[in-house]
Amino acid sequence: MRKFRIYSKRVAVLALCGIITAGLTACGASADKESMMYFSTNTSTEAWDSGVMYDTAATEESVEYEYKMETQAVVSNKTSASAESGAGDALVTTTARKVIKTANLNLQTLDFDGFAAALDQKIAETGAYLQYADVSGSDYYGGRKSANYTIRVPEANLDLFLSGIEGIATVTNKTLGEEDVTLNYVDTESRIKTLEIEQERLLALLEKAEDLDSIILLEQRLSEVRYNIESYQAKLRTYDDRITYSTVRIYVYEVTRVTEKEPETVWERIKNGWSDTMYDISTGAQDFLVWAVVNLPYLVFWGAVLVVLVVALKKKKAKRLAKKLQKQSENNETELDSKE
Repeated sequence: MRKFRIYSKRVAVLALCGIITAGLTACGASADKESMMYFSTNTSTEAWDSGVMYDTAATEESVEYEYKMETQAVVSNKTSASAESGAGDALVTTTARKVIKTANLNLQTLDFDGFAAALDQKIAETGAYLQYADVSGSDYYGGRKSANYTIRVPEANLDLFLSGIEGIATVTNKTLGEEDVTLNYVDTESRIKTLEIEQERLLALLEKAEDLDSIILLEQRLSEVRYNIESYQAKLRTYDDRITYSTVRIYVYEVTRVTEKEPETVWERIKNGWSDTMYDISTGAQDFLVWAVVNLPYLVFWGAVLVVLVVALKKKKAKRLAKKLQKQSENNETELDSKE
């Protein structure tokens, strides 16, 4: 009897498992059927989703294209993930590094015109070219000039150009910079290749497409792909230009006395400080003399006006005082007459 009960329980459990399995299979089949019905009934409302078009008019070749596009997206995502984890560094080691170099210089010169001529010569010698220049007279009384230059120098001749500039002017500040864009450059090239493959497949599908909605969607996606290709190609051209020609920005100021290097000893500091003070005093006196001579007509005119005003005020004050004294004298005489 006990064995019979155990056997009955096992049969019941097996039967229950069979019922559950059958129910899950039926639900899965129903879901697949509904999914197929959804994609077959939506012919014109379904748009591109991650580069894949779902359409009734899709042939076996378009289905194969969709599968390839999805596979390519998965591979691309895996490649990006591996690049972030260190695979990108391995790729850079097999590729020529792409480095953008820049330089900023602050210069002083005693002869601005001579510096400008020497700068033009250095530009010609190194194969560089002048991109921007802004020259102005910064000091009204001294007639000194200043300028901002932006010069593009071939990367191979950058050191030669900078050493030449240091020979024709005094460098007060120098900043060099390097930006490694190798990873961005390689990534942009990969994006272009991927888009070009997609463009070829879209063109092949477009030749075989017969449904108007499919043709419209294919042409829209093809237009987007071409636009992206052109954008990435323009980005590469910009990188190439900045890599091939380094950017040098120069600010130069004409002075009457070049700034000396930082003193090293206490005696040198005292000596340079005393020299700077005497120079500032003499320069200030010269500037004041120039200002006084230049503005002498104004000084004479306003001085004359001031003198006239002072004289007029004094005369007016004297008249008031005389009237007051006269009135006081008359009052005194009147009082004496009344007493008599």
